[in-house]
Amino acid sequence: FVTPPVTTSVEGIKENTVWDGSLSTLVCGLVGALSKGMMGLNKVDIYNQQRLLLSLDEAKASRNRGVLTASNHLSVIDDPVGIVSLVPYKYVIDVTRLRWTLGAKDILFTNPFSSRFFTLGQVINTERGGGLFQPAIQEAVDKLNKGRWVHIFPEGRINLELDETLLLPMKPGVGKIALETERVPIIIPIYFHNMQHLMVNHKIPQIGKQVAMYIGEPVDIDDIVKEYQSLSAEEKLEQNKQFYMKIANRLRDEIEKLSTKLKEQSKE
Repeated sequence: FVTPPVTTSVEGIKENTVWDGSLSTLVCGLVGALSKGMMGLNKVDIYNQQRLLLSLDEAKASRNRGVLTASNHLSVIDDPVGIVSLVPYKYVIDVTRLRWTLGAKDILFTNPFSSRFFTLGQVINTERGGGLFQPAIQEAVDKLNKGRWVHIFPEGRINLELDETLLLPMKPGVGKIALETERVPIIIPIYFHNMQHLMVNHKIPQIGKQVAMYIGEPVDIDDIVKEYQSLSAEEKLEQNKQFYMKIANRLRDEIEKLSTKLKEQSKE
């Protein structure tokens, strides 16, 4: 009998690398089932879903070009409930095709047990205010380099504006992640509509609400990447944040365009 290899996470929990995949499938499958059950109590319209599914399949086949999705942020249940609703259940229990996302350390990773649970649920431990050079950013880049799916809320927090189409200023982290991958990821904007009405005061689930999600076409950032790569090492250090923000703001524009498309779709 050979003892499976064991590693120790940053939270001090011993993780059995042989069984992690199965445990992750179990956690993601359970949370995914609950999320789909909750969404099933409401009316949901998903537009252009096939675009995301084709991209996820392409990323899995490539193994070195991931999918980076970015959306507006309206509710505490945008992830997992909203994100899980975007894909069929077979994608939820195939953890190689299910999203990784960044989660706040002070909320989700507060003790060894919650830390282990959310890690198995494919959440990356992120220090809010920890800056662009914290390990979470590099971990997201590493996932994309392996052909995985990473989802980002580039506003950085829940948008409480009465007009949900008015996005908050973007954070540069999404631009850094996109720019520092070995291959530019497939970047897909997503727009959530009315997600804030599914959970009153972020605590009480609702039923019978109308929700919509619009998945956009891949966003081309090749011009930004080429311009950045043409710089010297010194120039990159001086100007990197400007380039991160160029990408972030382009994503903002694309997400806002989806809100307009959704309005036009609802009129038809």
